[in-house]
Amino acid sequence: MSTDTEVPLSPSPHHPNVAGPREATSAPKLIREINRLHKQITEADQTSLDSAIEAGEMLIRLKKTVPHGEWADYLREKCPDISERTAQDYMWAANHRARIEEEQAKAGEENPQRAADLTSIRGAKRALAKPRSKKAKRKSTPKPADGHVEHLLPDMAADEVFVIIKDVWDRDKIIDLVARCRQYLDEKVAP
Repeated sequence: MSTDTEVPLSPSPHHPNVAGPREATSAPKLIREINRLHKQITEADQTSLDSAIEAGEMLIRLKKTVPHGEWADYLREKCPDISERTAQDYMWAANHRARIEEEQAKAGEENPQRAADLTSIRGAKRALAKPRSKKAKRKSTPKPADGHVEHLLPDMAADEVFVIIKDVWDRDKIIDLVARCRQYLDEKVAP
């Protein structure tokens, strides 16, 4: 599972620690930097959104070097203090950087408290979330042409899947799904 390949980095004018367009760095260097940033974030009581974005950018680059289906194990091995969910949050922040910065600028001018809320991933997610009615949520649920959602799930977080399920399914269907998940996990964990 060891990946010591060169990982080309794009320029990042916002983060001087990230290599420029012609530079490259090895996976171990990226891993060290990701772990350092995570420690910085956790010691700052999760108020360092800039560090989370920077870590997310590096995680995105690193994930591209890992064979399909091996990311979770690779992350656990190389970044043991970062849960898969936290890594997803960091990558989410990196992918939404422009919108976050736009909201921060707007909030700074209009509402200092809202600007303070935009220093964490949780606050950024709240700021970028658009409140919608249940009907609008159901209509906006992505439906592939072939009627299957298998290709959508790998990019979705568990909480995103849950929101869709709870808004679309009734209680009995959810109970059935939970029972099936428990049975599956019991079979997987059983010796």
